[in-house]
Amino acid sequence: ETQEKEDRADLREAKKETLPLKQDIIKRADLSRESIRNKNHLIDLIDKGDINNPTFAIFAESLPLNLGKRMLSDDTVEYKGGLVDEFSDLKNIFKGATRVKEVEIYENKLADLYLTDSQKKAILKSRINTAKIDIIREEAAQEVEERFPNISALKFNKKVEEIAKPKIDALFNNIWSDQKAALDQAENRKKIPLEYDDPEGRQILEQIMKEANGNRTKAREIAKKKGYVIGK
Repeated sequence: ETQEKEDRADLREAKKETLPLKQDIIKRADLSRESIRNKNHLIDLIDKGDINNPTFAIFAESLPLNLGKRMLSDDTVEYKGGLVDEFSDLKNIFKGATRVKEVEIYENKLADLYLTDSQKKAILKSRINTAKIDIIREEAAQEVEERFPNISALKFNKKVEEIAKPKIDALFNNIWSDQKAALDQAENRKKIPLEYDDPEGRQILEQIMKEANGNRTKAREIAKKKGYVIGK
C-alpha cells in the first residue's frame, strides 16, 4: 500500500512537471490548425480570381494613411499577408545558416516575380505541410504520455522529438523543394513573352496592368524593370 501511494505521488509529480510542456505543444498545434484553415482560405481566394499582384500589395501597404489598402481588394491584402509573412516561419524551421540564406534569396526574388494561380496554390499547399509539423509533435506527445506516464520533463521532450523526427524529416524533404520549384518556375516564365492568348501569360499581364492602374505604357515599364517581356 505504501509503495502504491509512492507510485501515485511520483505519477502526480511527473504529470505536474510535464504539464506546461504538453500545454505548449497543444497550443502550437491549435495555432497550426488555424494556420492550415487560413491557407485553405487563401487557396479559395485564388480560385475566386480576386487576387492582384502581391508585390504591389507589399508596396501599397507601406503608403501612409492606409492609402495603399484602399487601392487593393481585401482579398489581395489577405493573400499578401499569407504569402510574404510565411518566409519568417520557414527561416525558423530551417535553422541551418545555408538553408536560411537560401530562403532569404528566394524571399528577395519574390519582389520581382508575378505568380500564376497554380504557382500561388503550390506554395500555399506546401506551407500547409509546414503547419503540420506542430500537429505531428502533438501526436508524439500523446504517445509519450500514454507509454511513459512517469517520465521527467527533460526525458519527455527528448522522447517527443525522437518519435516526431522521422515524420518531420519526411515533410522537410518535400516542403522547401516544392516551394523552390514554384518560384523557379515563376522566374523562368520571364524568358517567355507575355501574351493574352496564353492563359498563364494573361494572369501575369493582368497583375502588371493592375499595378500600372490600367496604363499600358507604365505596364511595359514595370514589366521591363522586373525582367518580363510583353508580346506585341
